[in-house]
Formats: sequence, C-alpha cells, structure tokens
Amino acid sequence: MSGKRTSPLEENHRRAVSTTLALLDELLCRIEGWAGGREDRGILYTERNNLAPSQRKTLRQTVAHLRGLILSARIELDLKATTQDALSDIWSRCAAFRQNLMEITGASLRRYGPVSRDVVHRLDALSRDLLDGLDTILDALPKAPDGDGTIAG
Repeated sequence: MSGKRTSPLEENHRRAVSTTLALLDELLCRIEGWAGGREDRGILYTERNNLAPSQRKTLRQTVAHLRGLILSARIELDLKATTQDALSDIWSRCAAFRQNLMEITGASLRRYGPVSRDVVHRLDALSRDLLDGLDTILDALPKAPDGDGTIAG
C-alpha cells in the first residue's frame, strides 16, 4: 500500500467545494472580527458594532463549530487551503474599483438626470483625483506573483 490518500472527489468538484468553503471561512473571519469588537471607520464608511455580549459569545461559538466542520471536510475530502496575500487583494480590488470611480463623472451621472456644469466639473475632477490615487496605490505594488505566492517588486 502506498499510504497516499485519495479523495472521493474529482478535481473539478474538489476545487468547487474548496472555493466555496474558503469563501465561507473568509466570511467567518469577518464575523469573528465583529464578535471581537471590530469597528472599521472611514470617511463615508463606518461600521457600528452593536452586538450584545451574548450575541458575540454565540457568534464565536458558532464560528468555532463551523470551522470544525470545514476542517473535517478539508481532511476527509483532501481539500487544499488557499492563501489570500495582501498585495494581490489590494491590487485586484483597486483595479476592479476603477470602473466604479469612472461612473461618478458628470457624463455618467447624466443618465440619472440633468447635472449642473459646476457639479460636472467638480465630479470629473474628483473622479480623476481618486483614480490617480488608486493608480498610485497600484504603482506602489508589484504586478506578478513569484513562485512562492508573494509578489515580486
């Protein structure tokens, strides 16, 4: 006997299950942060952590239980863990978000009705400045992953 364990799933099925469970585990990380008291604060985005202590306790217990199920599935089905590195996540989110910023220009907003020339000028400038800022973030990050999963600079 070779001792090598074979999975009861075909590779395509294993990838689908791994992806779904990895996304669930990512959600559990976020819930765990809220259960721990996390509140992110930005300029136009603020989280209000209004969880009661009993809710936090229930969330932590449930997250632990769900992670146990995920761990059992990982072992039983020979699922591969994924690693989300910060560089790739920042790069992909910034690159994808560029389209949203292009939609706040005067020309795009006219779809919703008339926009004054002054507002168009201000929003076009704001869109350009925000896009430039995202480009600065993207330019600060390397573009291609190295073989070890990190991104080369």
